[in-house]
Amino acid sequence: MASTVALPGFTGFLYATSSAVGSSGAPVTANPVAELQDVTLSITATTLDAFSKDSSGWDEGIQGKKSFDLAGKAIYRDTTGSTGQESFVGNILSTSRYSVGFSLKGAASSGTLYWSGGGIVTKWDLSQPLEGVDTYDFALKGTGSIGRGTSSGT
Repeated sequence: MASTVALPGFTGFLYATSSAVGSSGAPVTANPVAELQDVTLSITATTLDAFSKDSSGWDEGIQGKKSFDLAGKAIYRDTTGSTGQESFVGNILSTSRYSVGFSLKGAASSGTLYWSGGGIVTKWDLSQPLEGVDTYDFALKGTGSIGRGTSSGT
């Protein structure tokens, strides 16, 4: 029986900064924003109609513009004295582009796979249950391209 190469989904982190994204795939001077519970990265591309009389009656298309969205649920961290989570939350009140990087395999260390790009925070919902961990839902609308890389550590 072949063994699976699936990634366990229990070690994701979100890092963010208002500065540029570095060549390692992680934002420069990245601040930890969240311990992710759930995260969804959606990358989409439109299709442009390229049908012509030479298409033999079949639709033809070419790739158009691309976009990405990031949404998730995270554990709310007490970040007294930290700018990571506070700046992420503050971004929804501003109009600035925000650089974000996230890891699917854990903390920023050498060899960690990162996705990184810029966007605007469009949603932040805080949940404080009576018996449970404080969490928040968030959404980020990408602006510009998204990249993928391997970190050399932060």
